[in-house]
Amino acid sequence: MSNYAKEQGVVEEINEAINRWIEYAKDNVKRGQDDKRFLYVSQWDSQQSQELNRLQKPEMSFNKTYDIIRKVIAEQRNHKTQFKVSSLLGKSDEETLNVFKGAITKIARDSNSSSVFDRAYDDAASMGFGAWRVYTDYEHEKSFNQLPKLAWIPDPEKCFWDTVCSDPTVS
Repeated sequence: MSNYAKEQGVVEEINEAINRWIEYAKDNVKRGQDDKRFLYVSQWDSQQSQELNRLQKPEMSFNKTYDIIRKVIAEQRNHKTQFKVSSLLGKSDEETLNVFKGAITKIARDSNSSSVFDRAYDDAASMGFGAWRVYTDYEHEKSFNQLPKLAWIPDPEKCFWDTVCSDPTVS
């Protein structure tokens, strides 16, 4: 079997896995999108809006969930994420732990991590799931050095979640 055929087999397997995931998650994604639309855009779907317009009735909205969600999000913003660095086996000295803590703090500060976490939490509160990622980027355009960074994922419905995980945060 040629390398090309092997690669095609891998690509087909990946496409099948993606399609299985999309089929599995489509109901949850649709409900999340509907929740977010209800919360921030309109409580009426397009069919209901057309019927109200046809009957010349106003689209009145009484969105009690908006204030509650905004309050929950505001509370989370007031309680910033704190990173704790500790030795897994108890063998690291304080100096080593401080170096790692400093590096993590710098990565978080350079990535504006509080904004990243706030936006992901906003998605989680308003549609049931939110996401952020860790990636590497070059230090500057002429550098070979790569630095880890955090970023918010604006479309968490396009993320793939582990369907058999036991942790409620899917971590």
